[in-house]
Amino acid sequence: MMEALDAESEIRRRTYWLTVTLAVVSVYFVCLLFWFTEGFTFFKFTLDDPYIHMKLAKNIGLGHYGFNLSQYSAPSSSILWPFFLAPFSTSSYFEFAPLIINIILSFVLIVLIFKTILDFQFSARNTSFLTLVIIAFVNLFGMTVNGLEHVLQMIAVVLIFREFSSILKDEKRSICGISLVLAFSICIRYEMLIFWAAIACFYLYKRQFKKTFFVSILPLLPAIAFSLYLKSLGLGYLPSSVVAKTAGDSNFFVNLCVTFYQNATSRQGLGLLVLTGVNVYLFRRTSKVCYANLLVILVPIALHLMVGKFGWFYRYEIYILLYTILIFLSLSSQIVFNKCAFFFSAVFLFWLCEPYIWSVQKLNQAARNIHYQQGITSQFAQKYLSGPIAVNDIGLVGLRYNDEVLDLWGLASQEALQARLNSSDFRWVSKLANARGVDVLLIYESWIQPPSQWKKVGEFVLLENNVVLGGDKVSVFSTEEKVESLREALRKFNSTIGSAPIQINILN
Repeated sequence: MMEALDAESEIRRRTYWLTVTLAVVSVYFVCLLFWFTEGFTFFKFTLDDPYIHMKLAKNIGLGHYGFNLSQYSAPSSSILWPFFLAPFSTSSYFEFAPLIINIILSFVLIVLIFKTILDFQFSARNTSFLTLVIIAFVNLFGMTVNGLEHVLQMIAVVLIFREFSSILKDEKRSICGISLVLAFSICIRYEMLIFWAAIACFYLYKRQFKKTFFVSILPLLPAIAFSLYLKSLGLGYLPSSVVAKTAGDSNFFVNLCVTFYQNATSRQGLGLLVLTGVNVYLFRRTSKVCYANLLVILVPIALHLMVGKFGWFYRYEIYILLYTILIFLSLSSQIVFNKCAFFFSAVFLFWLCEPYIWSVQKLNQAARNIHYQQGITSQFAQKYLSGPIAVNDIGLVGLRYNDEVLDLWGLASQEALQARLNSSDFRWVSKLANARGVDVLLIYESWIQPPSQWKKVGEFVLLENNVVLGGDKVSVFSTEEKVESLREALRKFNSTIGSAPIQINILN
């Protein structure tokens, strides 16, 4: 009888503290959204990337896989995210759909983190506190308003961690759970392959060859099927956005070494290495040394340092940071820290996560950058341009423009990507533009310098601090026969922008 009462009391305590956690996060999100949107007067995501996913999602809703309806392309680095957005593509609130989905996913993530930390045998009150700390450490609000798949990726990380933990406790556990979670994770972002490699190494070291075989094959099947689908469309096996980010030295092993050195010597990479070293030390203190189990700790961080990226508005490494912190908490819960060790652990974790915590202050400015540069450029294109145009940062312009958009950077154009990567000059710009009937370019000159037959007509200059854009100046080029009409369009549009922090320079 007493045990039943104690169990019921514990359930009530856990429910209460989970409710408190969710309530605190709700207030936190509402307050930050009020500041972020300047009193709910405007909303833009902090990056232009979600608008690329949204344009692809709109076309998926129309039964076509590509940025332009006239050709196939694979501009999204996530297999699943555009399909998450596609059901909302015809709704009036479509430009808010990634935000709404991410807010819902954020609360799912909070519940999962809370439940996971409870499993470490922390009290419900301490679990609530640690959950809130992690939310701040991984910049959950920032990941929510960037409009991308990183909140979903973090959910996958927690699920992977839970599966790994169960497997380490019971090696006879079926591989079905981890295979399904890994298959789902890899389709969210390709970086999640590092966890697939970790579990494959674990079973291989254990000499469980049957499980090694199946766990090496099954999680890859959806991604392989998608690659074959892309190939059937006449594209490469990987999305253009993945190829564009990974293109580099043709010597693969040199690339691995250079990337590892650059990542491991960066502040965040070095911090993650140190935290991983601490995790290994704690593991040796809490368990009998088992090198197979250590692989689950070491392989993911080693592979991220070799092939992963850091930065680009504090998002690329956020998943491995969360994974490493969860490992630290699970191991530290089994040890009684003295006050000195506790203090230094707290200080170190704060130092490691400080860039993510304080990145919140840049979010409003990032959204303003997108709102005023890409938003105003897209307004100009909608009002005064017709026919195909070319840009090199497609984002919001590509989503809102009603005709074809040639992506000169190549995320949405296989031809442009190959031309850019394989050419020593920019003569290919004219060749592709002529083939697509393009007579207007909206580009960053720091990225692309068009051939001399293109005449610079004007430029949109951002007058505010640039924290996220590829450049603070969008240059407008056209063919000779369209110079005068485009110049007149810029004059007319200039009179309509009011007090927006954009200066339109018109060249004579």
